[in-house]
Amino acid sequence: MDRNDYLIILDRILPRMLGLIDRDRDSETYGCCDRNFWMYKITDFSSGIIQQCSLTLSLLYSNSNYFGDDCRFLKTKHRGYYKDIAIAVNHWTLKIVDNGALNEYYFNEKSFPATVFTAYALLKSSLILEDQFVLKSDKLNDIANFLCNRKPSMAANQDIAAAAYLWLYHNNINRSEKYLNQIRNLLDRKEFYGEFNEYMGFDFGYATVSVNYLSYMLDDGYFDAGTYINSFYEIICCTATASPIVSGNVFSRNTSYYLPYAIEKIIEMYPVKCGKLKILSFSSVMDILDDRYMMHYFPPSLAFSAFNKKGNCDVTGLNKHSKNVSLLNHGGIACVVYKHTTLVISLIKKGVFSISYDKNYYCNNGYRLVNNNKVYSSSNIISNLDKNPIISRDNNIITITMQGVFSRYVNLSPSPIKTVILRSISIFGPILNLLFKKILITMPKVLSGSSFLRKITIDLKNYSIVGDDLFDLPKDSRLYLSPNFSSRLVPSAKFYQESDLSINPVELDSQPNCITTNISLLDSGVHIMYESK
Repeated sequence: MDRNDYLIILDRILPRMLGLIDRDRDSETYGCCDRNFWMYKITDFSSGIIQQCSLTLSLLYSNSNYFGDDCRFLKTKHRGYYKDIAIAVNHWTLKIVDNGALNEYYFNEKSFPATVFTAYALLKSSLILEDQFVLKSDKLNDIANFLCNRKPSMAANQDIAAAAYLWLYHNNINRSEKYLNQIRNLLDRKEFYGEFNEYMGFDFGYATVSVNYLSYMLDDGYFDAGTYINSFYEIICCTATASPIVSGNVFSRNTSYYLPYAIEKIIEMYPVKCGKLKILSFSSVMDILDDRYMMHYFPPSLAFSAFNKKGNCDVTGLNKHSKNVSLLNHGGIACVVYKHTTLVISLIKKGVFSISYDKNYYCNNGYRLVNNNKVYSSSNIISNLDKNPIISRDNNIITITMQGVFSRYVNLSPSPIKTVILRSISIFGPILNLLFKKILITMPKVLSGSSFLRKITIDLKNYSIVGDDLFDLPKDSRLYLSPNFSSRLVPSAKFYQESDLSINPVELDSQPNCITTNISLLDSGVHIMYESK
Protein backbone atom coordinates (compact mmCIF):
# COMPACT_ATOMS: atom_id res chain seq x y z
CA MET A 1 0.00 0.00 0.00
CA ASP A 2 1.21 3.50 -0.75
CA ARG A 3 0.78 6.64 1.34
CA ASN A 4 -2.42 7.66 -0.42
CA ASP A 5 -4.02 4.28 0.33
CA TYR A 6 -3.39 4.78 4.04
CA LEU A 7 -4.69 8.35 3.92
CA ILE A 8 -7.92 7.20 2.25
CA ILE A 9 -8.51 4.69 5.07
CA LEU A 10 -7.77 7.36 7.69
CA ASP A 11 -10.17 9.70 5.97
CA ARG A 12 -12.85 6.99 5.93
CA ILE A 13 -12.63 6.14 9.63
CA LEU A 14 -12.12 9.66 10.99
CA PRO A 15 -15.85 10.55 11.39
CA ARG A 16 -16.49 7.26 13.14
CA MET A 17 -13.54 7.80 15.48
CA LEU A 18 -14.51 11.37 16.33
CA GLY A 19 -18.10 10.29 16.92
CA LEU A 20 -16.96 8.07 19.78
CA ILE A 21 -15.31 11.02 21.61
CA ASP A 22 -17.13 13.50 23.84
CA ARG A 23 -16.28 16.70 21.93
CA ASP A 24 -18.47 19.05 23.99
CA ARG A 25 -16.16 21.59 25.69
CA ASP A 26 -18.76 22.24 28.37
CA SER A 27 -19.22 18.58 29.22
CA GLU A 28 -17.80 17.11 32.42
CA THR A 29 -16.51 14.21 30.34
CA TYR A 30 -14.94 16.30 27.56
CA GLY A 31 -12.28 14.15 25.89
CA CYS A 32 -13.67 10.79 27.06
CA CYS A 33 -13.56 8.19 24.26
CA ASP A 34 -15.84 5.65 25.94
CA ARG A 35 -19.24 6.35 24.41
CA ASN A 36 -20.84 3.71 26.64
CA PHE A 37 -19.79 5.87 29.60
CA TRP A 38 -20.26 9.48 28.51
CA MET A 39 -23.20 9.06 26.11
CA TYR A 40 -25.19 5.90 26.82
CA LYS A 41 -24.28 5.80 30.53
CA ILE A 42 -24.47 1.99 30.65
CA THR A 43 -21.12 1.64 32.43
CA ASP A 44 -20.01 3.25 35.68
CA PHE A 45 -16.39 3.81 34.74
CA SER A 46 -14.48 5.03 31.70
CA SER A 47 -12.43 2.35 29.93
CA GLY A 48 -8.89 3.64 29.54
CA ILE A 49 -7.70 1.49 26.67
CA ILE A 50 -9.73 3.37 24.05
CA GLN A 51 -8.07 6.70 24.87
CA GLN A 52 -5.29 5.92 22.39
CA CYS A 53 -6.82 7.96 19.58
CA SER A 54 -5.07 11.13 20.84
CA LEU A 55 -1.93 9.88 19.11
CA THR A 56 -3.76 9.59 15.79
CA LEU A 57 -5.17 13.11 16.10
CA SER A 58 -1.81 14.60 17.06
CA LEU A 59 -0.24 12.94 14.01
CA LEU A 60 -2.98 14.41 11.81
CA TYR A 61 -2.23 17.82 13.30
CA SER A 62 1.54 17.60 12.76
CA ASN A 63 1.47 15.99 9.30
CA SER A 64 -1.31 17.88 7.56
CA ASN A 65 1.06 18.72 4.70
CA TYR A 66 0.58 15.14 3.47
CA PHE A 67 -3.19 15.49 3.01
CA GLY A 68 -4.30 14.99 -0.55
CA ASP A 69 -7.21 16.11 -2.70
CA ASP A 70 -8.80 12.64 -2.45
CA CYS A 71 -9.62 13.12 1.23
CA ARG A 72 -12.98 14.47 2.35
CA PHE A 73 -12.23 15.06 6.03
CA LEU A 74 -8.44 15.26 6.19
CA LYS A 75 -8.04 18.94 5.40
CA THR A 76 -5.20 21.22 6.48
CA LYS A 77 -7.70 23.80 7.66
CA HIS A 78 -8.94 21.32 10.31
CA ARG A 79 -5.54 20.69 11.93
CA GLY A 80 -6.30 23.04 14.83
CA TYR A 81 -9.45 21.07 15.58
CA TYR A 82 -7.50 17.79 15.64
CA LYS A 83 -5.06 19.37 18.10
CA ASP A 84 -7.81 20.57 20.43
CA ILE A 85 -9.52 17.17 20.54
CA ALA A 86 -6.21 15.36 21.05
CA ILE A 87 -5.42 17.58 24.03
CA ALA A 88 -8.90 17.02 25.46
CA VAL A 89 -8.49 13.24 25.14
CA ASN A 90 -5.13 13.35 26.90
CA HIS A 91 -6.43 15.51 29.74
CA TRP A 92 -9.31 13.12 30.31
CA THR A 93 -6.83 10.24 30.32
CA LEU A 94 -4.88 11.95 33.10
CA LYS A 95 -8.11 12.28 35.11
CA ILE A 96 -8.75 8.53 35.06
CA VAL A 97 -5.17 7.42 35.82
CA ASP A 98 -5.29 5.92 39.32
CA ASN A 99 -2.01 4.99 41.04
CA GLY A 100 -0.30 4.79 37.69
CA ALA A 101 -2.86 2.50 36.06
CA LEU A 102 -6.04 2.50 33.98
CA ASN A 103 -9.08 0.25 34.00
CA GLU A 104 -10.37 -1.63 30.99
CA TYR A 105 -13.15 -4.13 31.73
CA TYR A 106 -14.13 -3.50 35.35
CA PHE A 107 -13.62 -0.97 38.12
CA ASN A 108 -10.28 -1.07 39.98
CA GLU A 109 -8.91 -3.58 37.51
CA LYS A 110 -5.60 -1.73 37.10
CA SER A 111 -5.25 -3.24 33.66
CA PHE A 112 -1.71 -3.64 32.38
CA PRO A 113 -2.61 -3.60 28.65
CA ALA A 114 -4.93 -0.62 29.03
CA THR A 115 -2.17 1.25 30.84
CA VAL A 116 0.74 0.49 28.52
CA PHE A 117 -0.96 1.17 25.20
CA THR A 118 -2.75 4.32 26.29
CA ALA A 119 0.26 5.59 28.24
CA TYR A 120 2.43 5.49 25.14
CA ALA A 121 -0.22 7.36 23.13
CA LEU A 122 -0.61 9.88 25.96
CA LEU A 123 3.10 10.68 26.23
CA LYS A 124 3.95 10.52 22.52
CA SER A 125 1.07 12.76 21.49
CA SER A 126 1.82 15.25 24.28
CA LEU A 127 5.42 15.48 23.07
CA ILE A 128 4.17 16.14 19.54
CA LEU A 129 1.72 18.78 20.77
CA GLU A 130 4.17 20.19 23.34
CA ASP A 131 1.45 20.03 25.96
CA GLN A 132 3.21 21.03 29.17
CA PHE A 133 0.16 20.29 31.30
CA VAL A 134 0.65 16.60 30.58
CA LEU A 135 4.43 16.61 30.32
CA LYS A 136 4.79 18.13 33.79
CA SER A 137 2.19 15.86 35.39
CA ASP A 138 3.32 13.57 38.21
CA LYS A 139 0.99 10.92 36.82
CA LEU A 140 3.52 10.15 34.07
CA ASN A 141 5.94 9.15 36.80
CA ASP A 142 3.22 7.12 38.51
CA ILE A 143 2.72 5.20 35.27
CA ALA A 144 6.46 4.59 34.90
CA ASN A 145 6.65 3.24 38.46
CA PHE A 146 3.64 1.00 37.84
CA LEU A 147 5.34 -0.46 34.76
CA CYS A 148 8.63 -0.90 36.59
CA ASN A 149 6.93 -3.22 39.08
CA ARG A 150 5.80 -5.52 36.29
CA LYS A 151 7.49 -8.85 35.67
CA PRO A 152 7.63 -10.22 32.09
CA SER A 153 4.28 -11.79 31.27
CA MET A 154 2.80 -14.38 28.93
CA ALA A 155 1.87 -11.64 26.45
CA ALA A 156 4.97 -10.31 24.70
CA ASN A 157 3.17 -7.45 22.96
CA GLN A 158 2.14 -5.88 26.27
CA ASP A 159 5.66 -6.05 27.67
CA ILE A 160 7.09 -4.47 24.54
CA ALA A 161 4.52 -1.65 24.66
CA ALA A 162 5.52 -1.08 28.31
CA ALA A 163 9.17 -0.92 27.25
CA ALA A 164 8.22 1.61 24.54
CA TYR A 165 6.64 3.91 27.12
CA LEU A 166 9.53 3.57 29.59
CA TRP A 167 12.05 4.42 26.88
CA LEU A 168 10.05 7.44 25.76
CA TYR A 169 9.70 8.60 29.37
CA HIS A 170 13.39 8.00 30.12
CA ASN A 171 14.53 9.74 26.95
CA ASN A 172 12.34 12.82 27.28
CA ILE A 173 11.20 13.33 30.89
CA ASN A 174 13.29 11.59 33.54
CA ARG A 175 16.51 9.74 32.84
CA SER A 176 17.03 6.88 35.25
CA GLU A 177 18.92 3.61 35.12
CA LYS A 178 15.96 1.79 36.66
CA TYR A 179 13.90 2.43 33.53
CA LEU A 180 16.65 1.08 31.31
CA ASN A 181 16.96 -2.00 33.51
CA GLN A 182 13.22 -2.66 33.31
CA ILE A 183 13.27 -2.22 29.53
CA ARG A 184 15.90 -4.93 29.29
CA ASN A 185 13.90 -7.17 31.65
CA LEU A 186 10.76 -6.78 29.56
CA LEU A 187 12.54 -7.44 26.27
CA ASP A 188 14.64 -10.36 27.50
CA ARG A 189 11.97 -13.05 27.59
CA LYS A 190 14.03 -16.24 27.32
CA GLU A 191 12.60 -17.56 30.55
CA PHE A 192 9.13 -17.43 28.98
CA TYR A 193 9.27 -20.15 26.35
CA GLY A 194 12.38 -18.69 24.81
CA GLU A 195 10.61 -16.47 22.30
CA PHE A 196 8.26 -13.51 22.02
CA ASN A 197 5.27 -15.76 22.48
CA GLU A 198 1.67 -14.96 23.29
CA TYR A 199 0.20 -17.31 25.87
CA MET A 200 2.38 -20.27 24.98
CA GLY A 201 2.83 -19.84 21.23
CA PHE A 202 3.30 -17.61 18.21
CA ASP A 203 0.44 -15.34 17.14
CA PHE A 204 0.65 -13.45 13.86
CA GLY A 205 -1.60 -10.56 14.88
CA TYR A 206 0.06 -9.92 18.20
CA ALA A 207 3.50 -10.40 16.66
CA THR A 208 2.73 -7.38 14.48
CA VAL A 209 1.65 -5.47 17.61
CA SER A 210 5.06 -6.31 19.12
CA VAL A 211 6.91 -5.22 15.99
CA ASN A 212 4.75 -2.10 15.79
CA TYR A 213 5.88 -0.93 19.24
CA LEU A 214 9.46 -2.02 18.63
CA SER A 215 9.27 0.20 15.54
CA TYR A 216 8.09 3.07 17.69
CA MET A 217 11.07 2.46 19.98
CA LEU A 218 13.40 2.43 16.98
CA ASP A 219 11.93 5.72 15.75
CA ASP A 220 12.27 7.13 19.28
CA GLY A 221 16.00 6.39 19.32
CA TYR A 222 16.20 2.96 20.99
CA PHE A 223 18.34 1.43 18.27
CA ASP A 224 18.61 -2.02 19.89
CA ALA A 225 14.95 -2.46 18.92
CA GLY A 226 16.10 -3.43 15.42
CA THR A 227 17.68 -6.57 16.82
CA TYR A 228 14.37 -7.64 18.34
CA ILE A 229 12.48 -6.90 15.12
CA ASN A 230 14.92 -9.26 13.42
CA SER A 231 13.65 -12.11 15.61
CA PHE A 232 10.13 -11.62 14.22
CA TYR A 233 10.46 -10.92 10.54
CA GLU A 234 11.14 -14.42 9.19
CA ILE A 235 8.12 -16.10 10.77
CA ILE A 236 5.88 -13.12 9.99
CA CYS A 237 6.92 -13.32 6.33
CA CYS A 238 6.46 -17.08 6.30
CA THR A 239 3.01 -17.22 7.92
CA ALA A 240 1.45 -14.30 6.06
CA THR A 241 -1.13 -15.59 3.60
CA ALA A 242 -1.37 -14.77 -0.07
CA SER A 243 -4.90 -13.51 0.56
CA PRO A 244 -6.21 -10.64 2.69
CA ILE A 245 -7.21 -13.19 5.34
CA VAL A 246 -5.18 -13.57 8.52
CA SER A 247 -5.22 -17.21 9.65
CA GLY A 248 -6.23 -16.30 13.18
CA ASN A 249 -7.29 -19.68 14.51
CA VAL A 250 -3.99 -21.28 13.62
CA PHE A 251 -2.16 -19.04 16.07
CA SER A 252 -2.09 -19.05 19.85
CA ARG A 253 -4.49 -16.11 20.42
CA ASN A 254 -6.69 -16.42 17.32
CA THR A 255 -6.23 -12.82 16.20
CA SER A 256 -7.51 -11.98 12.75
CA TYR A 257 -5.79 -8.63 12.21
CA TYR A 258 -2.37 -7.07 11.87
CA LEU A 259 -0.87 -3.62 12.41
CA PRO A 260 0.33 -1.96 9.20
CA TYR A 261 3.30 -0.05 10.62
CA ALA A 262 4.87 -3.34 11.66
CA ILE A 263 4.56 -4.63 8.10
CA GLU A 264 5.90 -1.38 6.64
CA LYS A 265 8.89 -1.44 8.99
CA ILE A 266 9.72 -5.06 8.14
CA ILE A 267 9.51 -4.31 4.42
CA GLU A 268 11.74 -1.28 4.93
CA MET A 269 14.35 -3.27 6.89
CA TYR A 270 14.24 -6.56 4.94
CA PRO A 271 12.96 -5.78 1.43
CA VAL A 272 14.44 -8.85 -0.29
CA LYS A 273 12.29 -11.43 1.52
CA CYS A 274 9.10 -9.49 2.01
CA GLY A 275 7.34 -9.67 -1.31
CA LYS A 276 4.36 -11.59 0.07
CA LEU A 277 3.74 -8.94 2.73
CA LYS A 278 3.02 -6.43 -0.01
CA ILE A 279 -0.15 -8.35 -0.85
CA LEU A 280 -1.70 -7.75 2.55
CA SER A 281 -4.60 -5.32 2.50
CA PHE A 282 -5.05 -3.28 5.63
CA SER A 283 -8.33 -1.92 4.35
CA SER A 284 -9.87 -5.37 4.82
CA VAL A 285 -8.65 -5.37 8.44
CA MET A 286 -10.27 -2.03 9.28
CA ASP A 287 -13.54 -3.21 7.75
CA ILE A 288 -13.97 -5.97 10.35
CA LEU A 289 -13.19 -4.03 13.55
CA ASP A 290 -15.84 -3.01 16.04
CA ASP A 291 -15.98 0.44 17.65
CA ARG A 292 -13.85 -0.58 20.61
CA TYR A 293 -10.98 -1.93 18.56
CA MET A 294 -11.29 0.81 16.01
CA MET A 295 -10.23 3.13 18.88
CA HIS A 296 -7.37 0.82 19.83
CA TYR A 297 -3.81 0.82 18.44
CA PHE A 298 -4.94 0.56 14.79
CA PRO A 299 -5.43 4.23 13.83
CA PRO A 300 -2.05 5.34 15.28
CA SER A 301 -0.31 2.52 13.40
CA LEU A 302 -2.20 3.54 10.28
CA ALA A 303 -1.14 7.17 10.69
CA PHE A 304 2.52 6.25 11.25
CA SER A 305 2.36 4.09 8.10
CA ALA A 306 1.06 7.02 6.07
CA PHE A 307 3.37 9.71 7.39
CA ASN A 308 6.58 7.65 7.72
CA LYS A 309 6.21 5.87 4.40
CA LYS A 310 9.65 5.39 2.82
CA GLY A 311 8.44 4.67 -0.69
CA ASN A 312 7.17 1.56 -2.40
CA CYS A 313 9.10 -1.67 -2.57
CA ASP A 314 9.19 -3.27 -6.01
CA VAL A 315 7.89 -6.81 -5.59
CA THR A 316 9.12 -7.91 -9.01
CA GLY A 317 11.46 -10.83 -8.55
CA LEU A 318 11.02 -10.92 -4.77
CA ASN A 319 10.39 -14.11 -2.87
CA LYS A 320 6.66 -13.95 -3.39
CA HIS A 321 6.38 -17.67 -3.97
CA SER A 322 9.25 -19.95 -3.13
CA LYS A 323 10.54 -22.35 -5.77
CA ASN A 324 12.07 -24.44 -3.05
CA VAL A 325 10.42 -26.01 -0.05
CA SER A 326 10.66 -23.92 3.10
CA LEU A 327 9.92 -25.66 6.42
CA LEU A 328 9.91 -23.43 9.50
CA ASN A 329 9.28 -24.66 13.06
CA HIS A 330 8.94 -21.76 15.48
CA GLY A 331 6.78 -20.83 18.48
CA GLY A 332 4.53 -23.86 18.20
CA ILE A 333 3.99 -23.24 14.48
CA ALA A 334 5.13 -25.36 11.53
CA CYS A 335 5.03 -23.48 8.25
CA VAL A 336 5.54 -25.07 4.83
CA VAL A 337 5.93 -22.76 1.83
CA TYR A 338 6.04 -24.41 -1.58
CA LYS A 339 5.33 -22.89 -4.99
CA HIS A 340 2.02 -20.99 -4.65
CA THR A 341 1.04 -22.53 -1.35
CA THR A 342 1.51 -21.55 2.26
CA LEU A 343 0.57 -24.22 4.79
CA VAL A 344 0.54 -23.14 8.44
CA ILE A 345 0.09 -25.84 11.08
CA SER A 346 -0.39 -25.19 14.78
CA LEU A 347 1.56 -27.79 16.72
CA ILE A 348 0.32 -26.54 20.09
CA LYS A 349 -3.31 -26.71 18.87
CA LYS A 350 -2.81 -30.29 17.70
CA GLY A 351 -2.89 -29.76 13.99
CA VAL A 352 -5.23 -26.85 13.34
CA PHE A 353 -4.02 -25.70 9.93
CA SER A 354 -4.65 -23.20 7.17
CA ILE A 355 -3.88 -23.34 3.47
CA SER A 356 -3.36 -20.27 1.39
CA TYR A 357 -3.21 -21.14 -2.28
CA ASP A 358 -2.94 -18.09 -4.52
CA LYS A 359 -6.14 -16.27 -3.55
CA ASN A 360 -7.85 -19.41 -2.26
CA TYR A 361 -8.03 -20.03 1.45
CA TYR A 362 -9.06 -22.94 3.67
CA CYS A 363 -8.77 -23.49 7.42
CA ASN A 364 -9.23 -26.75 9.34
CA ASN A 365 -10.02 -25.95 12.97
CA GLY A 366 -9.99 -29.49 14.35
CA TYR A 367 -13.04 -30.94 16.06
CA ARG A 368 -15.65 -30.23 18.66
CA LEU A 369 -17.21 -32.88 20.84
CA VAL A 370 -20.46 -32.74 22.80
CA ASN A 371 -20.58 -34.83 25.98
CA ASN A 372 -23.28 -34.42 28.64
CA ASN A 373 -24.41 -31.21 26.96
CA LYS A 374 -20.94 -29.69 27.34
CA VAL A 375 -18.85 -28.68 24.33
CA TYR A 376 -15.18 -29.65 24.17
CA SER A 377 -12.52 -28.76 21.60
CA SER A 378 -9.52 -30.62 20.20
CA SER A 379 -7.57 -27.40 19.63
CA ASN A 380 -7.17 -25.90 23.11
CA ILE A 381 -3.64 -25.32 24.35
CA ILE A 382 -2.84 -27.45 27.40
CA SER A 383 0.77 -26.87 28.33
CA ASN A 384 1.09 -29.46 31.09
CA LEU A 385 -0.23 -32.26 28.87
CA ASP A 386 1.45 -31.32 25.62
CA LYS A 387 3.69 -33.89 24.01
CA ASN A 388 6.27 -32.84 21.48
CA PRO A 389 5.09 -33.34 17.90
CA ILE A 390 7.07 -35.58 15.58
CA ILE A 391 8.18 -33.93 12.32
CA SER A 392 9.94 -35.98 9.64
CA ARG A 393 10.83 -35.51 5.99
CA ASP A 394 11.65 -38.10 3.37
CA ASN A 395 12.36 -36.52 -0.02
CA ASN A 396 8.99 -35.10 -1.15
CA ILE A 397 7.00 -36.31 1.87
CA ILE A 398 6.69 -34.27 5.09
CA THR A 399 4.92 -35.95 8.01
CA ILE A 400 3.78 -34.26 11.22
CA THR A 401 2.23 -36.29 14.05
CA MET A 402 0.54 -34.82 17.14
CA GLN A 403 -1.37 -36.20 20.13
CA GLY A 404 -4.06 -34.42 22.12
CA VAL A 405 -7.21 -34.51 24.23
CA PHE A 406 -10.55 -32.72 24.24
CA SER A 407 -11.01 -29.87 26.70
CA ARG A 408 -13.21 -26.87 27.43
CA TYR A 409 -12.99 -23.45 29.02
CA VAL A 410 -15.46 -22.28 31.61
CA ASN A 411 -18.04 -19.91 30.15
CA LEU A 412 -18.52 -16.93 32.45
CA SER A 413 -21.66 -15.26 31.17
CA PRO A 414 -22.52 -11.92 32.82
CA SER A 415 -25.66 -11.43 34.88
CA PRO A 416 -26.99 -8.72 37.24
CA ILE A 417 -26.06 -10.79 40.30
CA LYS A 418 -22.54 -11.48 39.01
CA THR A 419 -22.09 -7.80 38.22
CA VAL A 420 -23.06 -6.80 41.76
CA ILE A 421 -20.68 -9.39 43.20
CA LEU A 422 -17.86 -8.26 40.93
CA ARG A 423 -18.29 -4.65 41.92
CA SER A 424 -18.48 -5.51 45.63
CA ILE A 425 -15.15 -7.36 45.50
CA SER A 426 -13.46 -4.96 43.07
CA ILE A 427 -11.04 -3.98 45.84
CA PHE A 428 -9.21 -7.15 44.82
CA GLY A 429 -9.20 -6.05 41.17
CA PRO A 430 -5.66 -7.04 40.09
CA ILE A 431 -5.95 -10.43 41.82
CA LEU A 432 -9.27 -11.07 40.10
CA ASN A 433 -7.57 -10.38 36.79
CA LEU A 434 -5.19 -13.27 37.38
CA LEU A 435 -8.11 -15.54 38.35
CA PHE A 436 -10.10 -14.68 35.22
CA LYS A 437 -7.09 -15.37 32.99
CA LYS A 438 -6.63 -18.77 34.65
CA ILE A 439 -10.27 -19.73 34.10
CA LEU A 440 -10.77 -18.27 30.62
CA ILE A 441 -7.34 -18.42 28.96
CA THR A 442 -4.65 -20.64 30.45
CA MET A 443 -6.24 -23.68 32.13
CA PRO A 444 -9.03 -25.48 30.22
CA LYS A 445 -10.73 -28.53 31.77
CA VAL A 446 -9.87 -31.88 30.15
CA LEU A 447 -12.57 -34.40 29.22
CA SER A 448 -11.63 -37.67 30.90
CA GLY A 449 -11.29 -40.63 28.57
CA SER A 450 -10.78 -38.55 25.42
CA SER A 451 -7.77 -38.62 23.15
CA PHE A 452 -6.88 -38.35 19.50
CA LEU A 453 -3.90 -38.56 17.21
CA ARG A 454 -3.55 -36.34 14.14
CA LYS A 455 -1.12 -37.24 11.37
CA ILE A 456 -0.66 -34.76 8.54
CA THR A 457 1.13 -35.95 5.41
CA ILE A 458 2.26 -33.36 2.87
CA ASP A 459 3.02 -34.75 -0.60
CA LEU A 460 5.06 -32.09 -2.38
CA LYS A 461 5.26 -34.06 -5.62
CA ASN A 462 1.54 -34.71 -6.04
CA TYR A 463 0.58 -31.42 -4.44
CA SER A 464 -1.75 -32.89 -1.85
CA ILE A 465 -2.28 -32.98 1.91
CA VAL A 466 -3.76 -35.91 3.83
CA GLY A 467 -4.88 -35.65 7.44
CA ASP A 468 -5.52 -38.86 9.37
CA ASP A 469 -7.22 -38.48 12.77
CA LEU A 470 -7.57 -41.42 15.18
CA PHE A 471 -10.01 -41.09 18.10
CA ASP A 472 -10.68 -42.62 21.49
CA LEU A 473 -13.88 -41.00 22.71
CA PRO A 474 -16.19 -41.41 25.71
CA LYS A 475 -19.53 -43.06 25.13
CA ASP A 476 -22.53 -40.95 24.16
CA SER A 477 -20.36 -38.28 22.54
CA ARG A 478 -21.09 -36.45 19.31
CA LEU A 479 -18.23 -35.28 17.09
CA TYR A 480 -18.29 -32.59 14.42
CA LEU A 481 -15.91 -30.29 12.56
CA SER A 482 -15.09 -27.21 14.58
CA PRO A 483 -16.40 -23.89 13.29
CA ASN A 484 -14.13 -20.93 12.66
CA PHE A 485 -14.08 -19.92 16.33
CA SER A 486 -11.93 -20.67 19.34
CA SER A 487 -13.36 -21.19 22.82
CA ARG A 488 -10.32 -19.47 24.32
CA LEU A 489 -11.12 -15.94 25.47
CA VAL A 490 -9.32 -13.37 23.36
CA PRO A 491 -11.17 -10.03 23.11
CA SER A 492 -9.38 -9.21 19.87
CA ALA A 493 -10.58 -12.39 18.14
CA LYS A 494 -13.82 -13.52 16.47
CA PHE A 495 -14.12 -10.60 14.09
CA TYR A 496 -15.89 -11.61 10.90
CA GLN A 497 -13.71 -12.71 7.99
CA GLU A 498 -14.46 -14.15 4.57
CA SER A 499 -12.96 -17.43 5.79
CA ASP A 500 -16.10 -17.90 7.91
CA LEU A 501 -17.93 -18.63 4.67
CA SER A 502 -15.51 -21.45 3.78
CA ILE A 503 -16.30 -23.50 6.91
CA ASN A 504 -19.21 -25.65 5.84
CA PRO A 505 -20.88 -28.06 8.28
CA VAL A 506 -19.84 -31.65 7.56
CA GLU A 507 -21.82 -34.55 8.97
CA LEU A 508 -19.56 -37.05 10.72
CA ASP A 509 -20.22 -40.36 12.37
CA SER A 510 -21.04 -39.67 16.02
CA GLN A 511 -18.43 -42.18 17.19
CA PRO A 512 -15.80 -42.44 14.42
CA ASN A 513 -12.59 -44.34 14.96
CA CYS A 514 -10.83 -42.52 12.16
CA ILE A 515 -11.46 -39.51 9.92
CA THR A 516 -9.35 -38.91 6.83
CA THR A 517 -9.22 -35.49 5.19
CA ASN A 518 -7.91 -35.44 1.61
CA ILE A 519 -6.92 -32.06 0.24
CA SER A 520 -5.84 -31.57 -3.36
CA LEU A 521 -4.32 -28.31 -4.49
CA LEU A 522 -5.28 -27.84 -8.11
CA ASP A 523 -5.30 -24.93 -10.50
CA SER A 524 -9.02 -24.54 -9.89
CA GLY A 525 -8.58 -24.20 -6.16
CA VAL A 526 -8.57 -26.23 -2.97
CA HIS A 527 -10.55 -29.49 -3.11
CA ILE A 528 -11.46 -31.23 0.16
CA MET A 529 -12.96 -34.67 0.83
CA TYR A 530 -13.77 -36.25 4.22
CA GLU A 531 -14.04 -39.95 4.96
CA SER A 532 -15.00 -41.34 8.38
CA LYS A 533 -14.68 -44.94 9.64
